[in-house]
Amino acid sequence: MGACESVGRCLEPCAPCLCSWMTNCDGRVVWRSERRVASVALTIDDVPRENLTMHELFSLLQLLKTHNARATFFVIWSAARKWSGNLQQMVKLLTEEEFGHEIGVHFDGRWGCTVSDAAICQEACEAMHALQRLANCTPKYARMPGGFSRRSTVTALENLGLTVVNGTAYPFDVDLCKGLPPDRLGRCAANLAVGGGRIAILHDRDDLMPKVAAFLDQARANRRRVVRLDELLDSIEPASERRRLRATAPLPALEL
Repeated sequence: MGACESVGRCLEPCAPCLCSWMTNCDGRVVWRSERRVASVALTIDDVPRENLTMHELFSLLQLLKTHNARATFFVIWSAARKWSGNLQQMVKLLTEEEFGHEIGVHFDGRWGCTVSDAAICQEACEAMHALQRLANCTPKYARMPGGFSRRSTVTALENLGLTVVNGTAYPFDVDLCKGLPPDRLGRCAANLAVGGGRIAILHDRDDLMPKVAAFLDQARANRRRVVRLDELLDSIEPASERRRLRATAPLPALEL
């Protein structure tokens, strides 16, 4: 076992408390399943990165398919609009039945608690309308920058039909341990989520492919199935009235 894995295993019992203290002061923010199951949700933030190519994306999706794994991709819409690739092709590729992934709404910035509710809601509405137009896709989940949010922001996003979701462990691949090799980062992410019912976070960087490969290998060694957020949450937790209403609610109007 490498040094990073050893540290990860030592920190794993503390990670939920750390994340809860840092980002989950509002009990409505989801950071793991309430039941310990033999599955882990893989979420990938900051999609698409500036230099992402369709070839790289297709290779990543093929890798996930080979492992019978699915993921939730959190798209920063303000960045996606400036991306040089074919945005519609990207969205359709992520959500088509062959691969079976889902898309969540993410936001630009370092700390979500410093961004106004109005700005967050405007960008969320733009993303939701665009995803509906591009691929008839209705996102269920939102993730705040840095995982930090205010109660008013959580309420505002809930009113748009979005559940705010963080991760079980701090996203160390861009902060605490970003200098480590990608294979170690991937294995650590899987080990920090070894308890089952957990939510792992990786980021779309140039080293995403080897990180995900290492994550999938370690998840398999830990006997954990890799699933989307909705597979971890909606199929396990009893369906709440709020989720039922969210599924049938009309798309909010876009402010111009």
